[in-house]
Amino acid sequence: MMSSFLTIFLCFQLLLAVPNPLRAKISAPDSFLLVIVWPNTFCLFQSNPCQQLPQSFTLHGLWPQAEGSSLKCTSVPMIDSILKGNKDDLERYWPNLKHTKFDESKKFWISEWIKHGSCSAKTPANYLSLVFDLMKKIKKFDVKKIFEKHGKI
Repeated sequence: MMSSFLTIFLCFQLLLAVPNPLRAKISAPDSFLLVIVWPNTFCLFQSNPCQQLPQSFTLHGLWPQAEGSSLKCTSVPMIDSILKGNKDDLERYWPNLKHTKFDESKKFWISEWIKHGSCSAKTPANYLSLVFDLMKKIKKFDVKKIFEKHGKI
């Protein structure tokens, strides 16, 4: 009895997770999820060792959200000149912890753009600008000190 209930429950959960093709696709997100990570903890759970360990929170991603809808994503590419023009900010706020060389990290940022940024209703340059503006605000709060103050680090 319990196993059939569990099977039904899991099937129901899977149905909820499947995108509904009848949902309207909207062109702009209604919110963004800013995901930051503590590099030391992130690296503990990686199969390949991290190549760098900044001692501050770094960006994991900025993910557009659409309550009850799916987003229209564009096929606008993240071009190399935009990444090069933002090299300092990318390395400071959004480092690829698995690589130390800028050219090796480009694949990471391009994949983040394809998966998330292209659904943000922004150009690649405007998306990165938003990312850096948000991270500059986060850095002002010194999240590490807040956690230390409350005994969480």
